[in-house]
Amino acid sequence: AGAAVGVQDQPLALPRAQVVDITAGMQYNWRREYDNNGPLRFRDIPAFDLRLTTLSLDGRWRHAPVGRMVGTVGATGMYQWNLTEGKGFLIPAYQLGMGAVFGQEELTFDRWTVSAGARVDHIWQHTEEYDDAGIQSPETSRSWTSVAATAGASYLMGRDWSVATRLAR
Repeated sequence: AGAAVGVQDQPLALPRAQVVDITAGMQYNWRREYDNNGPLRFRDIPAFDLRLTTLSLDGRWRHAPVGRMVGTVGATGMYQWNLTEGKGFLIPAYQLGMGAVFGQEELTFDRWTVSAGARVDHIWQHTEEYDDAGIQSPETSRSWTSVAATAGASYLMGRDWSVATRLAR
């Protein structure tokens, strides 16, 4: 079995206190398991053979303060797929894509801080048909979309003491 992982995280400084942060990653995992007791025990053929690849990319922009307001907007994405070979069945071959966009702003007045944010996520998944050794898994495609939002406020009562409230979906 072999695995390779790569991650690159690189902040980019921009004028006037703006920052762009980009993170990219890649993972490859090849897992093979051999059968000591079953029909493949005398052959050099894996009973279970899985190759999993994942790619990811995240980006955030923290904008310069606008008066008393600071905030971040960004996007994130991931694409993953596998190949399932061999005689064993653990998970079906599939492709999975996920993406999101988000933003959050924070406004400060003396001891008060008010914040609000929102996020939209979308997930898509496709599985390949598998039919062997009495196991049947049909080909399927599905997708989901979700929206979330939050708003809140906090009051700084002392150096180490604050009270906060938040609403979220």
